[in-house]
Amino acid sequence: MNIIKKLKDFAQNLSVLIVEDDISLNEESVALLELFFKDVFFAYNAESALDIYKNNPVDIVITDIKMPKMDGITLSRELKQINPNQDIVVISAQRDVLYLAKLIDMGIKHIIYKPLDHQELIYRLLKICEDRATLRETNKIQEAKEIFKKNTNATFLPTLTPEMLYNIEYLLELRNDFKYYLEMFSLDGVLHEYVQAISSTLSKIYTTLSRIESTADISIVIFEFANFLENIHFASLNSQQKEKFLILESIYDDISKLIYFTFITQEVRETSYLEDSLRLFLMRLKHGVFDDFLIEEKL
Repeated sequence: MNIIKKLKDFAQNLSVLIVEDDISLNEESVALLELFFKDVFFAYNAESALDIYKNNPVDIVITDIKMPKMDGITLSRELKQINPNQDIVVISAQRDVLYLAKLIDMGIKHIIYKPLDHQELIYRLLKICEDRATLRETNKIQEAKEIFKKNTNATFLPTLTPEMLYNIEYLLELRNDFKYYLEMFSLDGVLHEYVQAISSTLSKIYTTLSRIESTADISIVIFEFANFLENIHFASLNSQQKEKFLILESIYDDISKLIYFTFITQEVRETSYLEDSLRLFLMRLKHGVFDDFLIEEKL
């Protein structure tokens, strides 16, 4: 999954405020941000930015440092007083250590130096959005733990046990591992070691899901995937056959949905549609590889 698509997915329900006194740069940034975010606010000075911030929900603030009257550091300090957890990206032509120290002291992690590189901005925004999503999921897990402590007969997940809570956290870790290997796989090309790492991760996901009654059936399909990847003779495949493994992005999406909607939000109890989807992808992958005059028995 490329960075553009990922940012669109993560930012589609978020809002952003760009504060930049350079009119042309402000307009360029707004045009870029509107491709990803639900709402894009803009201001040419810190005072206007504060007014917008106080009257609108703003998830991420991007601000220049050097501005007339109130500078970006003062603005960032004001924002942090209102919301200590506010995500802020600072754009600066200054590389002075004193500036950097002040920003770090305020808890600002994202600093981009001018001239503004939009690709770097996209990377920074994606990191913030991913961190926000991870935090939301962690909070949901913590809420589930608290509910379990207060009421062991909680009905939102009838089979909830301390072991289940551990399994949910473990599944989230495995999902992140899968994502990492998939990104490396897409970045470096279809490399044997990453396919094997994905196979190992799928095996662990299978083991965990097989212990849970509601996901026991779908875990079998995941095991079939892991087994297929584990036993493929990768060196014997040509480049076209190796490209077929890019379907693993769709596998990740389905497994991610399974974990998220079954265990985090508890919005889905019936997983047969995801089971059918995974089985279809497995069939497509096998046919995509074997139809190029490869004998399945040899593999």
